[in-house]
Amino acid sequence: MNPMNVSRVFAYLMALALTACGASNSNEGSASIIDGSGAPVPDIAVAGPIGGFGSVIVEGVHYQTDGASIYIDGEPANEQDLNLGDFISIQASYDKSTQTYSAKVILAETSVQGEVQAIDAERGEVMVLGQRISIEGETVFDEQFSLRGIAAIKIGDRIKVSGGSDGSGRIYATRISANPVSEASFAGYVVRLDHTAMTFELNGALVDYSVAGFAGYLRQYDWITVTGAFNDSGERFIATHIRSQQGPLPYSAGAQVRIEGLVENVYEGGFTLQGSPVRYSSATTVEGGRISDVKVGIKIALEGSQDNQRTIIAKRIRLIPNGFTEIYGAIERIDLDSADKFKRIETGTLVVGGKTIALDRRTIIGGFDGRRARLEEVRIGDNVYISAMPANAEGVYFARLLELGWRKGFMGERD
Repeated sequence: MNPMNVSRVFAYLMALALTACGASNSNEGSASIIDGSGAPVPDIAVAGPIGGFGSVIVEGVHYQTDGASIYIDGEPANEQDLNLGDFISIQASYDKSTQTYSAKVILAETSVQGEVQAIDAERGEVMVLGQRISIEGETVFDEQFSLRGIAAIKIGDRIKVSGGSDGSGRIYATRISANPVSEASFAGYVVRLDHTAMTFELNGALVDYSVAGFAGYLRQYDWITVTGAFNDSGERFIATHIRSQQGPLPYSAGAQVRIEGLVENVYEGGFTLQGSPVRYSSATTVEGGRISDVKVGIKIALEGSQDNQRTIIAKRIRLIPNGFTEIYGAIERIDLDSADKFKRIETGTLVVGGKTIALDRRTIIGGFDGRRARLEEVRIGDNVYISAMPANAEGVYFARLLELGWRKGFMGERD
């Protein structure tokens, strides 16, 4: 894989890097963002789904957004336009004196939008524009859906999906929104580019760009979004518009990286993730499994740093499991931990339906009606929907998604 693919995660960042300031979060994982000397690292690259607000939270880390430049699908936006579960890229800095992460640039990009063509309930997948979209327990649905999970979707629905891609047409959805517009588009990086035939492949689909009027110069491995439709035979996607997300890298050797995604290919001593080459060694810590478990299509989160070839040297790899248990009902008991130095409560346990559910900084928390919510807002008797990993040996479930409340009829339709 060409090392320039890493710019998929960091597109626009050099041109748009601005100074940000304010208070943010420090947590158990934050030491991995600081180099061995303890000195602040000027550039931190992050990619993953939004897990909460009060700043923007990704993988349990708070990134202050004051002064940040925010773009959604290439258009200027603000923090209020972002949603729980949006898959975003961040360039940030860390101030050791205040233990503050400050976002300079935040980019949110739609992975695919269009009409649902097929549903495979057993595999938990839907098909849109030939893209296989995996719906999992941590997938956030917007407030226009009365159900959660794959049962919320019907063939013919128009949806917008945010999530991580393996670069070959498989996307794991971190957020799904109802999308009434007829526009169809999907994103990926360019391969098998043929300037003579004016075609390329994008996520396994053959794209004809002859009528797109694209003024720029397409390059192999550019990360782009194409808008258009498949021809009558379904053999090729006729692009009417192409938006390039390619940009120069602002990083040098030593830049720190936190990214999440699907492993794209595996080779001796490494693999690619989000288009970025990754190397590991005996010094790499692996959580949730062994390095031999890192295979194509496996979802992982990693922390590391770039070398002078812009390869990510993995410091920590965390395998993200599939298979979730749905728990819903009224909260019977609440045991929250003490507030941190920023006066935030982010960990604790709940009891719902007799089940004990643990929550930590990585738990995605929001309201079923789309509102933003925090853990300290929960009360005994509140109705909640929880998607959790299977119980451990002690019978405790770990919550990946907690939603407060639900629409009328939700429970009856699920029973």
